[in-house]
Amino acid sequence: MAHQWRQKIDTVLMRADEGGIVNVENASIHGHDGRPRAKTDRFDITEAEVRQILQDMSSEDTSALVERGITANRVKYRFLRKTETSLYGRSGKCGICIDKTVKHVIVATYNEKMQAGACNNVVETLGDDLRASFY
Repeated sequence: MAHQWRQKIDTVLMRADEGGIVNVENASIHGHDGRPRAKTDRFDITEAEVRQILQDMSSEDTSALVERGITANRVKYRFLRKTETSLYGRSGKCGICIDKTVKHVIVATYNEKMQAGACNNVVETLGDDLRASFY
């Protein structure tokens, strides 16, 4: 099973676009219990961080997110916005995009050389595909 999720990271999230640009720096896929299914090598987001993210995504009230921000891989991101299925944050010129599916959560970061919108698009597309398959 882990191989299947690592393949999603490698072939969808970390794949170069038509212009040869990779739009995600690091990524992970976790179950709703916070446990990792797969991740890139340099991304050490903790189960506790994922559980907090899932709790924040389940809450209608974003005041705690505004105050506390989003922490992933021991990096604190300033909360930008939240949708029904996604959460976005920024730390300097770097950022994070998180997408919650039926059974999983996708967490991806981008660096100062990458476009936020391109990273978000890749993550949200995978999220839509997983939701369509009830994952």
